Amino acid sequence: AAIESRDMAGFTTNQIIALKHQQLEALKSSQISGLTSSQVAVLTTNQLQSFSSDQVRGIKPADIPFLTTAQVAILNNEQISGLSTDQIVTLTSLQIAAINPDNVYALTASQIAALNTRQIRGLTTAQILLFLTEQIAAFESSDMVGFSTDQIATFKSEYVLSLRTLQIAALNSDQIKAFGSGLITQFSSDQVRAIEVADLPGLTTDQIQAWAPDQIAALSSLQIAGLSSLQIRAIEPDDLSSWNSTQIAAMSSAQISALLTSQILALTGAQIAAIETGDLSGLSTSQIAAFNVSQIASFTSAQISKLSTTQLAAISPTEILGLTAQVMNLTTSQIAGLTTQQIANMDSSLIPL
Repeated sequence: AAIESRDMAGFTTNQIIALKHQQLEALKSSQISGLTSSQVAVLTTNQLQSFSSDQVRGIKPADIPFLTTAQVAILNNEQISGLSTDQIVTLTSLQIAAINPDNVYALTASQIAALNTRQIRGLTTAQILLFLTEQIAAFESSDMVGFSTDQIATFKSEYVLSLRTLQIAALNSDQIKAFGSGLITQFSSDQVRAIEVADLPGLTTDQIQAWAPDQIAALSSLQIAGLSSLQIRAIEPDDLSSWNSTQIAAMSSAQISALLTSQILALTGAQIAAIETGDLSGLSTSQIAAFNVSQIASFTSAQISKLSTTQLAAISPTEILGLTAQVMNLTTSQIAGLTTQQIANMDSSLIPL
């Protein structure tokens, strides 16, 4: 009769080591589950290699941590893919690192999803580089924080494309920064929108400059409001023109004030008209002086009425021609603040004010 599972513990470690290949093959998974942790630990690599995937699955989850890194390293594809999720979660970070990189592709989606942050941190560069894209997408979003910045920096571009929006949203600011100015360009519009506002400080100016117009255009109003002045200044002028009225309206006075002359000149008429009147105070005299006549013409009457006398006086005499019906909303003090050159260049039909 076959040895009962409960009796397997009676074997000494020397007896376990002495078991031949044919004897091991005859063991049922139920018998394997009867082994103690010390018995599992003394199995030679040759013995363990002879185990079927069912036999490996017979090792109790509580005994998995007692496998040596050498034992883990010799597990083949079938043995690895055959591990239960209960066994997977008991692997130590050192055991995870010991998995042969050539065999990591054998990990199933459910096994990947079972990995915790400690185990993820144990993955080596060689292993990460041999993952399949579907495996990258299988990581639980709540465990994405387990990836170190060095690990993220090793991602292939196809890995970035496979990341789910929930995974992106789970990344912290340091991890976002770790994508660098190269990998960050692989973000889809949905992935860009998935970055949490609290993590936007992780975006470097180089990363923002590397983004294409469609990526800049994908930023939500909440994300735009969360950008720093330096980040705003890093947006390429042509990319800034991709923002719609709602996005422009989300900018604060400090962000408006941070705009470079080249960015100011890239603003469309619709974008200028979308600037909140309460944020116009952020416009410096040098910024106002940079507006061309068509841009000046785009200011609404409500916006013009909120400009200070100093701001109005900064409008170039040649660009003052852009003011037409807006003049009717000027206050007495604003009119008094206009320069003689501005008055001289205004449309004669507006002079009576």
